[in-house]
Amino acid sequence: MNFDSTYNQAQYHNGFKPGTSTTIYTYYNYNGKVRMKLTGTTICQDMACNVSGDYSNTTIMESNAAWNITKIDDFKLLSTVVSSNNTGLNKAVYSSIKVDGIAVPSSYFLTPQQDHALVTRDSSNTATIDVNSSLYTF
Repeated sequence: MNFDSTYNQAQYHNGFKPGTSTTIYTYYNYNGKVRMKLTGTTICQDMACNVSGDYSNTTIMESNAAWNITKIDDFKLLSTVVSSNNTGLNKAVYSSIKVDGIAVPSSYFLTPQQDHALVTRDSSNTATIDVNSSLYTF
C-alpha cells in the first residue's frame, strides 16, 4: 500500500479521535487498484503531531498493484483489540453500509462470530461491534 502524499496526515503519531465518527470509503477498482479513504477528526494537525488539537483530516491509501477486481462477493466488518491477557475495550459502529453505492441490507450479513464481543445489527443498515472482554466471553 502507498499513502497519497496529499492526504496522509492521519497516521504515524496522529490518529482519529476516539468517540468521533470516521467515514471509510473503499474502492475495489479505482483505476484497477484498491483504495481506502478515511475522513474524520484527528488529535493532531499532522502526522508528526507538531500541533495537537481537533483537526479535520483525510488519509488515502492505495494498493501498489492493479488488481482489476470486477465485483465484491464477500466482505468483513471487524473491531478488535489484541492483548496478551485477553483484555481490552473497543467499539465500532458501521452505518450506511454500501457496496457500489447500494445499501447492503442487514439480512445480507451472516451470523456474526463473536469473541469477547457483542455484535448487533438493525434494519437501518447499521452494525455495531462492542468488544469488552470483561462483559463478553467466548
